[in-house]
Amino acid sequence: MMALGADQVIARDGVVLNPHYETMGLYGSEYWTYVLPRRVGPAAAIDLTGQCLPVGAAEAASIGLVDAVLPGPPAAFDESVFDHAKQLAGRRDYRRVLDEKRAARAADEQRKPLDAYRAEELAEMSRDIFDDRHGFAAARHAFVTKQKPDVTPTRLARHRPAPAAERDDIVLFAS
Repeated sequence: MMALGADQVIARDGVVLNPHYETMGLYGSEYWTYVLPRRVGPAAAIDLTGQCLPVGAAEAASIGLVDAVLPGPPAAFDESVFDHAKQLAGRRDYRRVLDEKRAARAADEQRKPLDAYRAEELAEMSRDIFDDRHGFAAARHAFVTKQKPDVTPTRLARHRPAPAAERDDIVLFAS
């Protein structure tokens, strides 16, 4: 989620993104309630964080999660990103793009400061960690000890019907 705050988010073709925290029993932080809806819209943000399904690079670009997908092997990705950045910096409308970005960010800050998003997200995270309301302790233990799941999670097993949503507390804070 942190990368979504960048001016440009670039993915390598073939990568798979998991833009959610829920499977770790966490609400999430890193200003995701601001940056994710800003990129993909509120409805898609709720879908991504609620369904917890992986997203391929091409789909991520089509929904606005990333700005560009660059082809090629992992070893060549850094050079491709550098070339892409040079192209962006050399745009004739570079100043206008920066001015529009500054204006949009200032308007967003007037509606709701980033500090408010941070405080709200960290309050939710605190409840997840200290009250363990969604199984963070067990998920953390399984992750740290590299435990493998016994079965494919229902959300990923398309051959099994998915159960009704178990969480209804994911709320994108109003901006």
